[in-house]
Amino acid sequence: TFLHPIYTQHLLSYLQSLPSTTYSSSSSSSNNGKWTLLPHAQRRVLLLDAVSSATHDLPLPIHLIATKLAPYFPEKYQPNHVLINEYDSTGGIMPHTDGPCYYPTTVTLSIGGGNVILRFTPRPLANNDDNDDQQQLATNVQKEQKGEEVILEGNGSLICFADEFYTDYCHSIDEGVMVESANLEHCMNYVDWKERRKLNGGEEVRRGYRISLTFRHKYYDVKEGKA
Repeated sequence: TFLHPIYTQHLLSYLQSLPSTTYSSSSSSSNNGKWTLLPHAQRRVLLLDAVSSATHDLPLPIHLIATKLAPYFPEKYQPNHVLINEYDSTGGIMPHTDGPCYYPTTVTLSIGGGNVILRFTPRPLANNDDNDDQQQLATNVQKEQKGEEVILEGNGSLICFADEFYTDYCHSIDEGVMVESANLEHCMNYVDWKERRKLNGGEEVRRGYRISLTFRHKYYDVKEGKA
């Protein structure tokens, strides 16, 4: 795992202690550092945005992690934006890409104890990427040939995806299920998962409460050509 178990517990307690606010799609800066409930997804999210914060930096517990993640990002594009999702045992997210507003590298940490399978599916071609309807995108992805997958462990594990996995693939988590089975031909970390637990082939992945922290660099300078 990437995070030490003791730090993982401190981080979980810190995140759960942060305040909540009413959801507002028109004022994301006012929601910075506060849990909000997404009405369409029925899960809580927390945005930590260094640029729009009063200190122009991430909170110290998150800043310390971002510093450790520095090797995953170019010096010019260090993490300045952290999106945190809180999932119950059956919670998921539809197939999507993170889009062109970010440097094409994403690092996600999982804490809280629950495990889940993150699925990557080839991104369908569209006539106009900027105006893709997310629901149609999800429908199209489900029709695609099965892609790759990785098991996320809620004990402080880390996954980084970049380049074509960022631009050419959608990623998703199945909704409404509590137990999953990894596809042995497509699961990129199944061997490690099996070895650590001395599992037999086809062992189920049992889900539970999990918080994901997604570190990215968001473009704010128009000169960067992305936002």
